[in-house]
Amino acid sequence: MTPTSRPTLTDAVTHIEAFGVVAAARFGLRPAAPLELLSHRENAVFRVDDAVSGARYVLRIHRPGYQNQRSIRSELAWMEALSEAGVATPSALAGVDGDPIQAVTIDAIGVPFDCDVFHWIEGAPPGDADLAETYRMVGSINARMHCHVQAWSPPDGFERHVWDEGGMVGTDPLWGRFGDLTALSGEQRALLSEARNGVRERVIAFGKTPDLYGLIHSDLVPKNILVTKDGPMVIDFDDCGFGWFL
Repeated sequence: MTPTSRPTLTDAVTHIEAFGVVAAARFGLRPAAPLELLSHRENAVFRVDDAVSGARYVLRIHRPGYQNQRSIRSELAWMEALSEAGVATPSALAGVDGDPIQAVTIDAIGVPFDCDVFHWIEGAPPGDADLAETYRMVGSINARMHCHVQAWSPPDGFERHVWDEGGMVGTDPLWGRFGDLTALSGEQRALLSEARNGVRERVIAFGKTPDLYGLIHSDLVPKNILVTKDGPMVIDFDDCGFGWFL
């Protein structure tokens, strides 16, 4: 990494031996073994086995530039509210200073990465043996989450992405402009622009009344549900935000 380059999530993963020890200590944990990488996609997720208690945890290192501490706190607040309402979600571990979000820096990187830790959930995503039953479960959970949102008042300062016509098909959408893809031909760009404009008109006409639009998980697919001995649990709220229930 050169002095002028911007550190990426890969830098944290590359230095995870040092980074993990510092991050774990901020949550009062002492790894009993090297951290085990569970996922390195949008964020980096590691298993942490605590040498003192023997308990198992999940460390999440947030990628720079997507969420901020305020939006992460909002994510955790909704997860806690859902659990209290009967939709099970993992619980976050507070840091030694009482804060569930810790900005962790090591000398080899030099910039902070926001981290949080969740209690380990013993479970697995639903299998493919009965897809109809799996998607009945997904639909049921989604419906309960939608009902919860319509009756819930977010805390002051609540901040999440907005997956509306601007966030999804606007001129500067949250996940980037398709027109910037160099692989597209002029004809393909024109076709996608026409489709984008049509979608935008339809979702604006659809409306944002409280029965149609609100806080959503945004990625509630089977892989983000863990089936446990106590029932299903919803995970991975990193993309949750405001959008259409549909």
